[in-house]
Parts: sequence; structure tokens; C-alpha cells
Amino acid sequence: MMAHKDHPALLQSVVALMRAGATIFFSTNHQDFEPNLDKLKITDVKEISSMTIPEDYVSKKKKIHRCWKITV
Repeated sequence: MMAHKDHPALLQSVVALMRAGATIFFSTNHQDFEPNLDKLKITDVKEISSMTIPEDYVSKKKKIHRCWKITV
């Protein structure tokens, strides 16, 4: 999976452009994706997947995507 391998470099590039306190939203359609954020210079990260699921999918057992709110 390319996203799993490439997302740290992509996010590092985005973080480098952001000001302190800025927010990045990172999302993927891969339901079992686990982000590798250990080396990023960020102040906070929260998974917000449950808040971003469309109403039509809330009652489904399968996740349709994963989403994180990252604070620089």
C-alpha cells in the first residue's frame, strides 16, 4: 500500500509549510490504516473518524474511512 509507506514524508512536507497552531486533516479510505506520526513535529493528534462518517454509514459495522486532526 503506497499510502502506508509514503504518508510520513507527505505529512512532514505539509507540517514544514504550516505555522504553529495550524490544523491538518488527514484522511484515508483504507479502513485498517495505522498512521506513523512518531517523527512529525506536531503538538497533538486525534482520530476523528467517527465525527466524519456520513449519516448514511453511521449504522454500518464497516468503517468507510479513517480521519485524524493534527495540530502543528
